[in-house]
Amino acid sequence: MQNYEKNKSEILEEYRQLRAELHNNQIMRVQLLTYTVGAVMGIVSFVLDKILTKNDIEIGEKMEYLLLSSMIIYLIIIASLLMMRTFQQSVERIGMYIREYIEKELPGLKWETTWFNMKKDMERNMLLKKIINFKSIGSRGWGPIYFILSIMPVLTISFIIFKEKLLGHMFNSFYHIGLLILNSILFFISIFLTFDLEIHITKDWEWSSIKIIQESDASK
Repeated sequence: MQNYEKNKSEILEEYRQLRAELHNNQIMRVQLLTYTVGAVMGIVSFVLDKILTKNDIEIGEKMEYLLLSSMIIYLIIIASLLMMRTFQQSVERIGMYIREYIEKELPGLKWETTWFNMKKDMERNMLLKKIINFKSIGSRGWGPIYFILSIMPVLTISFIIFKEKLLGHMFNSFYHIGLLILNSILFFISIFLTFDLEIHITKDWEWSSIKIIQESDASK
């Protein structure tokens, strides 16, 4: 009985530490998204003000401002997405460990198991369940926000080009063409990472799944 109580105490301590780490990662996700949105909106506002309100800027300089600022936005979004994926994978791994190794040992603790089962019920009732994979439901909501951020530079460039009549000047410089190509590459990287965050395309998400634990236990 004494050994059981000691083991129970150790499990509870591990549970408290994991819950604290889980909570910290959840806070970091919100802060990261907040800073990312603020940075993107700040750059977009600066560019719109710089190009639309300054009459002394030449067309070539406007194009340079537009394309370089767009690249900066995409670099910020991509860096943010990579960090968000890390936080999300950590949250999912911790939640999975708590469900499989702690809550099964201590029946009074059921938060992660109850929440996980509730998410499964939500998935069954979703109209798009064949398109949206259940394993992404923990991060659902982040993807659409990053998608909006990813298309903002495209919308901003399109708006300024047509408003300032810059379309005829876009391909007059190899420098501008190069910047446009780099922007296109960064755009597709950003979109890919956004969808990966939402529907878990890449293999590294498997390390956050129950499948890994089951395979590890089976090999012992």
